Amino acid sequence: MKKIKDAGHDIWIDESRLSISDAISSAIQKNIQNSDYVIVFLSSNSVDSKWVRQEIYEALYQELKNRELKLIPCLIDDCEFPKAFTKSKKFYRLYQSFLENEQEATKNILSILNASTREVFEDEYYAILNIPVPGLEIYLA
Repeated sequence: MKKIKDAGHDIWIDESRLSISDAISSAIQKNIQNSDYVIVFLSSNSVDSKWVRQEIYEALYQELKNRELKLIPCLIDDCEFPKAFTKSKKFYRLYQSFLENEQEATKNILSILNASTREVFEDEYYAILNIPVPGLEIYLA
């Protein structure tokens, strides 16, 4: 994180930037929407976290909605990938591993952060249905 900050990028870490009066879920959702990228560090602890899963789903939703790369998965521990990445080959995610060469992994992450935004799901379409159930969103493949 220090190297990313030193390269001039602003980092929002939920634990350090939430106020005591914030509604956690909506604050995280708002900040994911407003961020250029979401870097998720995958470890045996993080993949079991309800909050991390929620953040992953929000970032994936923003990718679909805006058709831009947002989520950058980084493996920092030998763990099982979240189901959001493995349910379908179509959505299997490439990830950056920090297990063998942290310096090279950091360099790769910085090259993504410094590059212009990239399109995803180029030849696919999606629709958001207006269903009268608060907070319910459905992605149809």
